[in-house]
Amino acid sequence: QETVGAIAIVDGPDHVYDHLDGKWLSDTNKYVVIHRVAIHSQHSGKGYATELLQAVINDIKNNRDDIDSIRIDTHEDNKAMQHLIAKMGFSKVGYLHGAYRPNETSFVYELIK
Repeated sequence: QETVGAIAIVDGPDHVYDHLDGKWLSDTNKYVVIHRVAIHSQHSGKGYATELLQAVINDIKNNRDDIDSIRIDTHEDNKAMQHLIAKMGFSKVGYLHGAYRPNETSFVYELIK
């Protein structure tokens, strides 16, 4: 048995978003953030990231009555993750500049629950 993927779900507020260059779809503090979606390189391209992210979104929608929205971000160069996020129904709401590393930009998304 081996680990194929991992994901982190963090309850808001997430202060990495304090300096969002953009505008949220919702003006709520009742949100969760999905971070670090990762699939082991030996298992990439098999749809596991889609399955993992969809399962987490479904779980949040079905079991978290205290949550109004789901937020996520990814590096500007991570085209595969940008595609997956859009496929899951998220809307791009803005950018983070230098939030994780200096001189790097991340795209930020939100999904209303």
